[in-house]
Amino acid sequence: MTDQQTAASTMMVKPLLLSQIVDYAAEVFGYQEIVSVGADGTSETISFRDFGDRCRRAARAMQTQYDVAMGERVATLAWTTRSHLELYFALPGLGAVIHTVNPRYSDAQIVYILNHAGNRVAFVDPDQVDRVHGLASQCPKLKHVVALDAAWDDTVTNTAPLEAWPDFPETAGSSMCYTSGTTGEPKGVVYSQRSTVLYTLSGLATGKLPLGSRACALLCVPMYHVNGWCKPFQAMVTGSKIVLPGKSMSGAALHKMIEAHGVTCGFGVPTVWLGLVEHLRGHNLDAGSLQSIGFGGGRVPRSLLAALRDDYGVAVETGYGMTETTTGLGLGSDGPDYWAGDAETQLDLLARQRPIFGNELRVDADREETAGELQIKGHFVISHYFDNAAADATSFTEDGWFRTGDIVSLDDLGRLTVEDRLKDLIKSGGEWISSLALEQAACQHSDVMEAAAIGLPHPKWSERPLLIVSAREGSNLLAEDVSQFLADRVQSWWRPDAIVFETDLPRTATGKTNKKALRAAYSGWSFDASGALHRG
Repeated sequence: MTDQQTAASTMMVKPLLLSQIVDYAAEVFGYQEIVSVGADGTSETISFRDFGDRCRRAARAMQTQYDVAMGERVATLAWTTRSHLELYFALPGLGAVIHTVNPRYSDAQIVYILNHAGNRVAFVDPDQVDRVHGLASQCPKLKHVVALDAAWDDTVTNTAPLEAWPDFPETAGSSMCYTSGTTGEPKGVVYSQRSTVLYTLSGLATGKLPLGSRACALLCVPMYHVNGWCKPFQAMVTGSKIVLPGKSMSGAALHKMIEAHGVTCGFGVPTVWLGLVEHLRGHNLDAGSLQSIGFGGGRVPRSLLAALRDDYGVAVETGYGMTETTTGLGLGSDGPDYWAGDAETQLDLLARQRPIFGNELRVDADREETAGELQIKGHFVISHYFDNAAADATSFTEDGWFRTGDIVSLDDLGRLTVEDRLKDLIKSGGEWISSLALEQAACQHSDVMEAAAIGLPHPKWSERPLLIVSAREGSNLLAEDVSQFLADRVQSWWRPDAIVFETDLPRTATGKTNKKALRAAYSGWSFDASGALHRG
């Protein structure tokens, strides 16, 4: 080795592993608490120090009871609980991969996912045990279905802890998640120890997460969804008190948790917080100790952002990401125009996100266009799907960038705005209509809870938009009211040719509006040449 090579660095090299997070939290913030709320509303509390000890005991129990080996993919079908959080650290700590399966998937999807991932062991919440046993005959590799119940808790308690976590390369897999399957079979993504630890730190580096040793974080992002947005890891690194809501996230249940545990910040999809606002309104309540909410999982209705900020004094922040990018790839809307803007301008700018450090972005757009498909590469981005060459063939560019399928625009401050999903754009007369922008405009109406726009066949224009609206309970909203409201908010040719009402919009397993289901439900509908709606 030359002198020049030896002088390149004098620093130690240590792999980035998730076990370091739980060890750090247990040592530095050992006094801090994790509160886990049960289905009956009762809660249990454990300190970070005792939690770290249980993670080592759980790891040893999985080795001795089920021969869990390094590199093995172990499934979970569980809600956001303390026992599930233990597996978040115990499995990757062993060098195994925690494969979080969404219990809200259909039986057929779960069978496909368990088989595709090759799971031999599955840890499941008690309310999922009978279901998984019923599916086991269709999963020939699945040998052990372990209930996360009192018996498992006793097993962990009575097992001697690992003396030390094993060492292995930081490029080893840590966790696994499948996409929601809205455009075909779900696709598997395996995250590395390195990518997850780096995302944890880069997300905190944005300065947009209200976490710290005086914070109490209500983690409403299900732990089966994209690493729980890495919020469990970020909360532990910063010493934040953690509240795990379990399965129940109704508005009433969340309000009770906020009051009981002094919650200061929360994270979750818009639907969750919409339920909280409706509960507060219906019972004339305030937000208590809640100071801020971080959103993800889709465009947030402007009316919801305004209600939280203006009616309840809760700061709001938005983010954007996907399964293939570990979690978020953009977060925060700050900039000179944001801080200098009035209240309405700031609401407008909340639709924009600043890319998180570690990602490179480019927009594939025609020279004349201001928006195009977002392509990305970086520390937190997949290089390929798990055992899915067909998906790989259409998901990456020739020079190795991941194609997100999202249509975005970038402003001169480097912030991105999601204009629509490529598959959700409505093409009318050769021009594109953004379904997201149309939905967002409709949701500004005080009586519109949610809205979804899809394209229906038209003999002249190819497609024209149908707007499906979920109205606020007790309102007398009419289609003409919504149409007139949109007149000053979208281009005239964007206005939907018809508006229909649904009590509830269908949802994907991750809580987003299910456009695929809506298109199927309205597949026989069309417009005639005069614009009249024909119902199939």
